[in-house]
Amino acid sequence: MTILPQSIYYESYLSKGSSEGTPSALTASDIPPDALNTILSPLIFSPNSENYTDVIHKLGAYTHNVALAILKAILEKADKNYRDSPGRKEFYYVKQTRERTLMTVFGPLTYTRTEYVDRIDKSPFCYIDRQLMIKKRDRFDMCIQAMIIETYADHNSMIKVGKIVGDRISGVFNKDQDRDTAISRQTVFNILHRFNSIRVPINRRPYTPETIFIMADEKFIPLQKSSKNASQMVKFAVIYEGIERERKKNGTFTGRKRLKGRHVILSGNGDFWERVEDTLNELYDMDKVKNIYVLGDGARWIKNGASCLRQSHIYTRFAIDRFHFFRAINSITDDKDYRKLLYDYAHHNDKNDFKKLVDHIIELEENRRDKIEQHLSYILNNWNSFQIMCKEVKTGCAAEQAVSHIIASMFTSVPKAYTKRNLPIYLNLRELIVNGYDLRNFFIRAINYESKDDRDIVIPKQEFDFSMFDDKPDNYYTYFLNKSVYTKF
Repeated sequence: MTILPQSIYYESYLSKGSSEGTPSALTASDIPPDALNTILSPLIFSPNSENYTDVIHKLGAYTHNVALAILKAILEKADKNYRDSPGRKEFYYVKQTRERTLMTVFGPLTYTRTEYVDRIDKSPFCYIDRQLMIKKRDRFDMCIQAMIIETYADHNSMIKVGKIVGDRISGVFNKDQDRDTAISRQTVFNILHRFNSIRVPINRRPYTPETIFIMADEKFIPLQKSSKNASQMVKFAVIYEGIERERKKNGTFTGRKRLKGRHVILSGNGDFWERVEDTLNELYDMDKVKNIYVLGDGARWIKNGASCLRQSHIYTRFAIDRFHFFRAINSITDDKDYRKLLYDYAHHNDKNDFKKLVDHIIELEENRRDKIEQHLSYILNNWNSFQIMCKEVKTGCAAEQAVSHIIASMFTSVPKAYTKRNLPIYLNLRELIVNGYDLRNFFIRAINYESKDDRDIVIPKQEFDFSMFDDKPDNYYTYFLNKSVYTKF
């Protein structure tokens, strides 16, 4: 396939412009007619599936070349403007002009930019690279980095992510048999570790319900190079306002249900319930909340959550998950009639008859006494919690499904292990994506807050500029121009 050189589009781009010489955008009419005829003729005169895919492939390649030419012209024009700007020599002197190749979503972009040296501390400086937040050894632009971050948050393999994003770079539809644009696993790893965490603002809900439900559970994720602890317990909570039926586009209800107002929290640290409480205060006006139900399998740390969240004006209770409660009953006996009776006694809060029946079962199966008593102890310890689930919560608890969808599918569905240092990074990305945040744009915003020493980025809700209160020099107009154009980094 013959592709027109970028220079054709570059020259066309520079030749189009206003009276001041500022280039404007290319249009379809700027593409040489012969090039279009070469691409379209086979489909016009002999339409078939092969020719159609060839046209898509070639049009994609041409549009990518146009985009690369425009980007090259823009960056080199901006570099020249800065080099020729008045006052630049006061801060920096030119060291050299060099080419740099950066991989973009349109393919490799090679552009020329000027490198400078600070006149005061002799440190190197490159205006274009610094303005675009491109690090010294970056080979991929921030668009590709954002795509990698977003894709990995919903996949469980860096190799798979490298293939997915790399295929997007290869073209709109690439038919080349030797195409191999997969991004290496190490590159994906390095991009994922640009930040330790990205904390985004939580938007306050417009409506505060009287009752809030919190499902809690944990998942043990295997760790690498760990002789003492072979796995890391990751706690998670799902805050929601109730269960509602999904609607179709025409407004009718479907048979599926979903959690209303869902917000997920993942954490491997010890301050879990403190973070849940902070999140609740950000989401809702807690003065209007009357009930909080903590739902789970009866683990001690989950039950403690009800105590941690308790306030004087809020009725806070723990409710046992029906799945674990009934599983314990099923483990007592295999007899269907006995199970049915045990279910009935539990639902009607008939503890005495429940215990009598279990004692009878133990007499029949003496060899299983220890196991049956163990399950009975679990049931009796959570008996009141089960009554709360049946009479107050009523909606049930989907904690096991949430664990499978949110954590297991990402971290434990295939055999793998993580380091204790890296796991929080991946948990942070997973939490953002399941909460519906636009991770691609938040990553790009995080780059603007990036510093050399701080890799835990907190994106504020609102920014305030108090520079108007700073002391001003006598020649403020000259000072303002220099400050806005030649800010030291």
